[in-house]
Amino acid sequence: PSLIEMVRTRALPIGVKIVVGSVNELNLADPDLCGILVQTPDATGALHDYTELFAKSRAAGVVSACSADLLACTVIKPAGEMGADCVVGSAQRFGIPLGYGGPHAAFFAVRDEHKRVMPGRLIGVSKDRYGKLALRMALQTREQHIKREKATSNICTAQALLANMTAFYAIYHGPQGLKEIAEEIHGKAKVLATGLAASKNTLVNQTFFDTVTFRPDGGAAEYANRCVEKGIDVFVDEVANTVSVSIDEATTEGHIVALLEAAGVQRPNYTELAKIGKDAIPEPLRRSSGYLTARVFNELHSEHEMMRYIHRLARKDYGLTHGMIPLGSCTMKLNPAASMLPLSWATVGNIHPMVPANQARGYETMCLELAEKLKDITGFAAVSLQPNSGANGEYAGLRCISAYHES
Repeated sequence: PSLIEMVRTRALPIGVKIVVGSVNELNLADPDLCGILVQTPDATGALHDYTELFAKSRAAGVVSACSADLLACTVIKPAGEMGADCVVGSAQRFGIPLGYGGPHAAFFAVRDEHKRVMPGRLIGVSKDRYGKLALRMALQTREQHIKREKATSNICTAQALLANMTAFYAIYHGPQGLKEIAEEIHGKAKVLATGLAASKNTLVNQTFFDTVTFRPDGGAAEYANRCVEKGIDVFVDEVANTVSVSIDEATTEGHIVALLEAAGVQRPNYTELAKIGKDAIPEPLRRSSGYLTARVFNELHSEHEMMRYIHRLARKDYGLTHGMIPLGSCTMKLNPAASMLPLSWATVGNIHPMVPANQARGYETMCLELAEKLKDITGFAAVSLQPNSGANGEYAGLRCISAYHES
């Protein structure tokens, strides 16, 4: 639902009409249809093979985009192999705290034919004058001095720090480690689904990676209340009377047992349920191709090797330890170490963006106090708080000006 609302918000000022519906009702022959956006796993956690859909879209001249789960892509067939033109998603699952919704780096992948219309910057592999491997800026549509009025700085941001943290997470674990994490998560989800199916609860999705959606015996709202009593939040769809539970590497056997007990399962035995649980990823959707094949992802799997690698990279940089960096908003937003420290606190970093409001009063208080202080400093009547990104600030400003003229 949040993804749909975001797309609608972004499409409104550029005059693109958004239609939400089932792919089974899609008319690819519609001359007004320019693109489609689908998701797998979807909001209920169900897995889909869109190979046929993407092929038909391509034949009809319709651009296809797919929102994907980066960790799920280590074990399920990726959308790129299904034939999608564009694959997008969040990289938060690769070692970044939830942080009440961000900031997180995103990933944005396209077919080679679309690379020149991508927003942002692309780094290309080249050679220096000595013939050695070198990296250089290959495409920078983000910059006003390159594209002027076509610059994309108002719709994208680099999030370089978070992107690097995500990359280091992938380097440290490597393809095998990431797959083990994904399989462990899927195993826990299977235990939950097996226990629910053996009771009076009804499973909604028979295929899944980490999210199980079911219709609880006794109603979704009542089940959610029992979970809260056990210190667990679940997602409730009041219209469909269903509950969705997402599993991750921080989920314990105790959490699974508590979820099953709340669903009315008597004395659930995690070990026994794990033995009888069936794989919820169909064989045709199992990933068989390799990934992260570069050497750097396959040799730095100990702490001391990783630390040496990070410091080797740092020595190549010109940073604030050497002098001032003459950049724009990114440098001006630089936070002192004292304000960065709370990011490591569980009470700040581990808050899910969709928790009930009464569980995020601390965040609400911080935001209100910050807004009031900024109002006092600037003299303005109101302040809009945006993510730590110049692009978001610029975009919000443009939308504000547009809304003023429309009113």
